[in-house]
Amino acid sequence: MLERVREFASRHIAFSVFLICLIDCIFLLYTANSLSISYSEAEIFFNKQNFLSYVLKLSVQIFGQIDIALRSVMITFHVISVVLMYKVSKFYIKLEFDRLIAVLLFILLPGTLASALIINNAGICITLALLCIYLFHIKKKILFSLFFCLAFFIDGDF
Repeated sequence: MLERVREFASRHIAFSVFLICLIDCIFLLYTANSLSISYSEAEIFFNKQNFLSYVLKLSVQIFGQIDIALRSVMITFHVISVVLMYKVSKFYIKLEFDRLIAVLLFILLPGTLASALIINNAGICITLALLCIYLFHIKKKILFSLFFCLAFFIDGDF
């Protein structure tokens, strides 16, 4: 049975990554629907003047003032991080099935789950770090240098 799953996943990599992201998004949206905004999240949205607050305000203007509009920004950063994690894992992990397992483990880490649901700078930091690593590995030195320097200005936590 495991061999069949491994064989299917190896043949249909794009579909497998898409399916993992889709299931992850469904669970995150379901969980985000039951969460309300906390004091620290409201402070980021109303009082801070940084990249994350501007993106959150844009999302609320587009989708309306609902909790999902706030959380969808963080879930989007999380999905981008999952895809980047798969791309980066190609440089470190040899087998396709093992890369999918690495992505599943990445999704299930408590820190990445929290960064996908809670409005803070962690989701941006994870996404920017994985983007910089990916750009470094594909030998895009100018883009790597640009994003690496921009990361310090986008978010001080980086």
